[in-house]
Amino acid sequence: MSHSMKIAIALLSLSAGWVSDATSVPRHGKSACQQLAVKFSTKTYFPGSKNYTHYAEEEINSATCVLDPGCVFTPTSARDVADALRIIRDTRTTFSVVSGGHMPVPGAQSNNGGVMIAMANINAKTLNADKSVASIGPGNRWIEVYQWISPYGLAVAGGRYSDVGVGGLLVGGGINYFGNQVGWSVNTLVGVQVVLGDGSIIEANKHKNEDLFWALKGGGNNFGIVTRYDMTTIPLTAAYGGLIAWQGLEHTAQFIQATQDFLVSPDGIGDPFTEINPTVTLYPNQTGGALWQPVFNPFVSGNYSGVPRSIQNYTNIPNPVGNLLGQEADWVNNPIKVDSVNTVDVNGHGQMFGCLAARIAPGLVQLHVDTILKPAITALANVKDAFVAVSPEPISKAYLEAARRSGEYAIDLDPADGPFVVLLTSLSWADPADDETMLKFMETTLASLKAELIKRGIFYDYIYLNDAAPGQKPFPTYGKGKSLPRLKRVQAKYDRFGVFKNLITSGFKL
Repeated sequence: MSHSMKIAIALLSLSAGWVSDATSVPRHGKSACQQLAVKFSTKTYFPGSKNYTHYAEEEINSATCVLDPGCVFTPTSARDVADALRIIRDTRTTFSVVSGGHMPVPGAQSNNGGVMIAMANINAKTLNADKSVASIGPGNRWIEVYQWISPYGLAVAGGRYSDVGVGGLLVGGGINYFGNQVGWSVNTLVGVQVVLGDGSIIEANKHKNEDLFWALKGGGNNFGIVTRYDMTTIPLTAAYGGLIAWQGLEHTAQFIQATQDFLVSPDGIGDPFTEINPTVTLYPNQTGGALWQPVFNPFVSGNYSGVPRSIQNYTNIPNPVGNLLGQEADWVNNPIKVDSVNTVDVNGHGQMFGCLAARIAPGLVQLHVDTILKPAITALANVKDAFVAVSPEPISKAYLEAARRSGEYAIDLDPADGPFVVLLTSLSWADPADDETMLKFMETTLASLKAELIKRGIFYDYIYLNDAAPGQKPFPTYGKGKSLPRLKRVQAKYDRFGVFKNLITSGFKL
């Protein structure tokens, strides 16, 4: 479930099937599951068991992504993963890999009839001798990592919403709390352990298997299964953050202006210690009419005696309906505060993301709202529990410069193209009968937004993988088109048997 969705409805309470490659039943799924059950009897689960239900259904955030794998395999080591991949390779079985289960794209975590590999139990967390590198298993949630590392006076550039899985965020790049200092989350990687489709376990870093290391920094799950991420640590104790929300059109207009001002202010987007996640949410069919609710989630590294200057244009908006902003001596309390209102299940069924990107220009935030949210009032009037949100996510020039300094990476965006904004759209709804309506709404409004961005000369050709909608194609936008041929060459080199090219179901293939 989208975190902005849950946050919005929780603060409100304070104030008051698609086609994908996952849908075909594999020829040898039963054989692979039987072999896994023989070799890993305590780690392989079948339909009807409690653990199968937990991983295959309960851990998947959007019900539109819940499929029916033949079995769920829960490895505890890289060796387990290697053995499973050999079985999958030999039986030519469809498989999926799930970390936190948050990507709302059918096939991203599950499949019909094949093997689901749930990484939850590969969750080790260690620091090297000088505490400069944290080695983290992909099965962790970011909150587990944060609560473990903060007592050392350290942080890592993980997810802004801490219930997200480590592996899922990192395969797509990762927008984080420290982007202006370090770039994308993957830019803080110094190495990975990865299991290839032939069952070999290898290390990839700047000195060994460098081409694979490059590809894994944003290239999705098209090359192997990462079983350990080595991330540089960031010294940090205190931070200002939390969230604050308002209601109504008047406050929404003020919020839009505050966001537009932030995008052009040296004290806003230019502040190296400030990261923001501004969201305008809309409930189109509430009793009494559409309900508008802007939600602001900042994170400002450091110790402040009052509201940091970088976000005062937001806190000056009067009459919030909920306010959890504040200074925290321990930075990890900020994501904990966000999670404290992130426990409400908005609708129990569908969720979808979609995104575009644009260069910063006057009226950009208003355009995002007008093109996505305003049409929803009529288009989704009959959709049960419809929820729509837009989040303009700033990517500064400093962000891209930090990413480039870290070394080569697959996303490869030019710092000269900064700053720009990732324009995220989030949808949520209650009834499976409305699946196609919501997919069509996403497709139509994104197309309208893209056309208007092109007309204004501010369209930026980049799709952030972790925010992409079904059918969007992130990889051709990497490196202005230059990364995709290289990604395909890396896949051909390391995936000799076509396991990750042909057998894995995933949200986005090369």
